[in-house]
Amino acid sequence: MITMIARNRPAEGLSVWAILVSLALMAVAGLGAAAPPLPAQTTEEKPLRRVELLILEDRLTEVTVGFHVELAPGWFLYWLNPGDAGLAPVVRWQFPTGFEAGRLRFPTPQKIVHGDIVTYGFEEQKSDSIHHRPRL
Repeated sequence: MITMIARNRPAEGLSVWAILVSLALMAVAGLGAAAPPLPAQTTEEKPLRRVELLILEDRLTEVTVGFHVELAPGWFLYWLNPGDAGLAPVVRWQFPTGFEAGRLRFPTPQKIVHGDIVTYGFEEQKSDSIHHRPRL
């Protein structure tokens, strides 16, 4: 099973600080009164990307495979060190007996800035291979 987490960009110009201050002011103004629920920011559920598994090298003792990841516009994939927010990609392999997983290797990430938040990853339509070496 392959689990890769992609995230959509937050609304332009909307900072975490502004959201927290707004929530605090609404909480103080609403003390003692039941407030109606606030509308949540939602995202339409749809496929975010296409992931292809590629055999890059097949040797007697080792097989190198790669992931070709194509993201939908406006989405990005986090890197191993996601930065201020996010989660690194996770791959859960299910091997036949005798195989073990090697470590993941990633291409150099992009710096992705959203206001005061800096993350590292791969932006929309960025299609690089992520290498992995299962060993016999």
